[in-house]
Amino acid sequence: MWIVEQCLGLAEALRKIHGHEFPETNSHGSERSRMIGRHGDIKPENILCFPSSDKNCDDEHGVLALSDFGLARFHRTSTAFRQYKTHSLAVSPTYRAPECDLGGKISPSWDIWTLGCVYLEFLIWYLQGWSAIDDFSRQRKHCDAAVSGKEDNYFSHDKRCKFGAFRKLPVIQVSSAWLDNDEDGNS
Repeated sequence: MWIVEQCLGLAEALRKIHGHEFPETNSHGSERSRMIGRHGDIKPENILCFPSSDKNCDDEHGVLALSDFGLARFHRTSTAFRQYKTHSLAVSPTYRAPECDLGGKISPSWDIWTLGCVYLEFLIWYLQGWSAIDDFSRQRKHCDAAVSGKEDNYFSHDKRCKFGAFRKLPVIQVSSAWLDNDEDGNS
């Protein structure tokens, strides 16, 4: 239940950033126009764990929170989905969205991709430990067909695909491995 609550809390924080649900006024005291936000650098290193502030809660795991808003940007609706040159963006290579390599528009959906990658690693860590995270990274890197160097990101390129990229096989396989039964019939 703790994992579900923490994933929900991170998603809720991101929803607030994307919808810019923070009270803001201009110098005249009137409310500013609605803006769309983007965190821009969601990765495990930017998720902090704090002790629970709820005195009635005996949860020893704590509360997760997004941090490092150095790449966060807020735009008016008319400029929220700009096309940028990808080499001008600071991104974490492992968690970057496929659009970064494909020249797609920068939007809040990039954060959704990276949050999904973090969720997957979070579940692997919780269920199988740190060594499984390292193995998962090696598997993603090993199956990379990139000519200029292998990466442990979550996708590969293929211009024949509808979207120009696809999830790497280890990313697809990790969930099915949890569903398979072992020899004793245990899940």
